[in-house]
Amino acid sequence: MFSFAVIGFDIDTRYSDYIGKALVLDTPMGNIAKNLMSAGASLGVSSRGLGSLKECNGYLEVQEDFMLSTAADIVADPSAPDAWVSSIMENNEWVFDERNGWQAVSIAEQTRKEAKKKKLMAEQKLSAFKKFLSSLK
Repeated sequence: MFSFAVIGFDIDTRYSDYIGKALVLDTPMGNIAKNLMSAGASLGVSSRGLGSLKECNGYLEVQEDFMLSTAADIVADPSAPDAWVSSIMENNEWVFDERNGWQAVSIAEQTRKEAKKKKLMAEQKLSAFKKFLSSLK
């Protein structure tokens, strides 16, 4: 069984670099990645591949039979120097709290708060209407 944390999309090639976006999935591995990013951890990406190497001028050169076995793994120590993830928490509203600084408020939390406000408003309207009716007696 495979452990998936992200699905990559919108990948662009710039020179020999791959730059793109990935959606962090709501899976056990994805939740670990989300929690690490929320806590400020630096995550990197690395690819894994299979193939042969040939020594050339003191270096090991990857040969033509190379194949990627994964598009990218989330790692703590990426193999490429600039393969660090910049997390952008989309679908969040940001609020500033003097004690804690900037905090992300999820859409779900916003929706719950708005629903609670609407429920309170509906209850207040009902209470006011009941008072009005009782004043007519």
